[in-house]
Amino acid sequence: MIILDHKDAFTKEVPFKKAWERLYGFNTPNAMIEWIPAAQGGKPKRVDVDRMTVIAEAGAFKADVINYIAPQRASPIAFRMGLTNREGWCPVNRRTFESEIVRDVFVIGDAAVADAMPKSGYSANSQAKVAAQAIADQLAGRTPGEPSMINVCYSLAGENYGVSIVDIFKVVDNRIVKLPASGVSPITDSPAQPLLEAIYQRNWHRTFANDCFA
Repeated sequence: MIILDHKDAFTKEVPFKKAWERLYGFNTPNAMIEWIPAAQGGKPKRVDVDRMTVIAEAGAFKADVINYIAPQRASPIAFRMGLTNREGWCPVNRRTFESEIVRDVFVIGDAAVADAMPKSGYSANSQAKVAAQAIADQLAGRTPGEPSMINVCYSLAGENYGVSIVDIFKVVDNRIVKLPASGVSPITDSPAQPLLEAIYQRNWHRTFANDCFA
């Protein structure tokens, strides 16, 4: 697997790289995974579909399967409703997630400008609860309170190898900032550490899905 990246860093980079080393020989001659960051020419320039080749700054990479993630922006409905800024995202009141452009419209999740909060499903879930409380407060004539938000994300680097991140956020000077208590999986020599993370991942996914859809 070759990962061509237009960035030089990514979320949970440290525990992921350690997992790749342990499971797939990352940074060795026979590695099953290779990550090419932007500084090493990893930024993709175009995809030649007929030849199944990605052309990046570092050269051409032919593959059997290509998973190309295009530059992101808000969905078409956000553009049609006039909710987006010049960058293609939706600016919001950080304390309520009400649109700063169109009153009485609330935007959460990937489309919202949420500063330090990642564009994850758990972030969207946390934002939805803040928005719902703000709507209820406004309908009742109350001033919405100060929100506290969280992001929890578990990933599987292998069937029994999990990594995680926990972020806690609050609003400071009209921006969402991450608190120092945030952090990613620790790197230890204990084989039980990633195994427990994998078990937690499955339980977390079940609980989170139930919270969203049950």
